[in-house]
Amino acid sequence: MKAKKILYITIRILFGIIFIFSGIVKLYPIEPFEVLVTDAGIANWTIAPYLARILISFEIAMGILIIINLLPKHIIKLSLITLLSFNLYLLYTIIFRKDISDCGCFGNMINLTPWQSFIKNIILLIWGYFILKTNQTEIRKFKWLIGISIVLASFAYPFIISPPDALFDYETTSDRVGEKLDLKIFGEPQFNNGYHSIDKGRVVLAFFSLKCKFCKYAAMKLAIINREQTKPIPLYIVFWDLPDEEAVNDFHTFTKSGNIPYKLLPGKEFLALSGPSLPAIFFLEDGVIKKKTGFRTLKPEEVTEFLRLKE
Repeated sequence: MKAKKILYITIRILFGIIFIFSGIVKLYPIEPFEVLVTDAGIANWTIAPYLARILISFEIAMGILIIINLLPKHIIKLSLITLLSFNLYLLYTIIFRKDISDCGCFGNMINLTPWQSFIKNIILLIWGYFILKTNQTEIRKFKWLIGISIVLASFAYPFIISPPDALFDYETTSDRVGEKLDLKIFGEPQFNNGYHSIDKGRVVLAFFSLKCKFCKYAAMKLAIINREQTKPIPLYIVFWDLPDEEAVNDFHTFTKSGNIPYKLLPGKEFLALSGPSLPAIFFLEDGVIKKKTGFRTLKPEEVTEFLRLKE
């Protein structure tokens, strides 16, 4: 009997720790998880930053309540429903979203394929069922006060540690608006998949470094816009050239931006066009800069509107 109790406590604590760990690591950084929520079709770009933080809060609160054994029957049942819901989503990605190689369950710290995460959740479901059937003494005194305090603290935590960008008034730089970009530096506008006339009409031209994490997050946003369209759109990426070709492949794998036409430029030519701050994303009309934005100020709906795309 004593051995079973020790096993029960051990599994319950590990079960709770996994929920807490899963929530916290998504916060560092949170941007890929925000994009994942949007990419999954769960929320639009406006709601996703808030929903991402609420989901993180939910995992953290659930984990703490499991560890301290507060309202165990209700919390464990809720955790099992949550895991089943996650697995339904993972089955969807396995069948219909072959482009998803990392489920994002543990943020950027641990990469798990949808299949690996599905199996992980099956193990957690077994653990949860064992905890439910072997329930021991729970907290009784002040349980509602303790529970409400934990939930409120957990929900406040992500918003304090990493507030949504929409809460801040980031100014879009206007120092180069109206400038005609010297596209002659470009040479022949020959991208990886052919020739593109970038000096005529409306074009979005993004300058990224392969080693810049915020360039990667911006590329993830642009990749979703690109995938949502049924026809090719005038959206292009320019990379600061590196001798390592594998770096380009890694960038595309992480951001799922492989379908966006791209070009490599040597550092001197690249910086002459992009300027010193990266990522640098230009909204061009006949080669003239109408707007310049970076990761924080990049609003996908503005890209859609500028390129006159149907949502």
